[in-house]
Amino acid sequence: EGFSSENDTKQSKAKQSKAKQSKAKQSKAKQSVCAAPAVLLVPCRGQPLKVTQNDLQEYTHDFPSLRAEDSLKRAALYLQAHPDKQRSREATKAYLRLWLEQDAANAAAAYGPTGEKATYDISEYESFSAVDYFDAEDGSD
Repeated sequence: EGFSSENDTKQSKAKQSKAKQSKAKQSKAKQSVCAAPAVLLVPCRGQPLKVTQNDLQEYTHDFPSLRAEDSLKRAALYLQAHPDKQRSREATKAYLRLWLEQDAANAAAAYGPTGEKATYDISEYESFSAVDYFDAEDGSD
């Protein structure tokens, strides 16, 4: 019986050692995420949300038509100016993605289907008549 008790002790110590190693690995992984340098700090409730270089690369990949960093800076400035709009860190991450989606949609609308920036001719606007335009579309005089 002394043998099984000694064996149980060895197994217990081995399990404890493995658990400590696992915790150490998790702690190191967590530290590496926390230690990643912030490209931008976004105001939110509690600690500011750190946008890292990896986050920025992901946003740039997801929104290639945008200058993601510039768009995120505008979002951060907006949240700084409007503290009542600040939410939790998780909600702020979702907010940033929505902000980028909206910026991408606005950019697409500004450049139109041809990919060229829309321009407006004031003389064309001033001479435009909605009555004439709709009459021409209807084919009526």
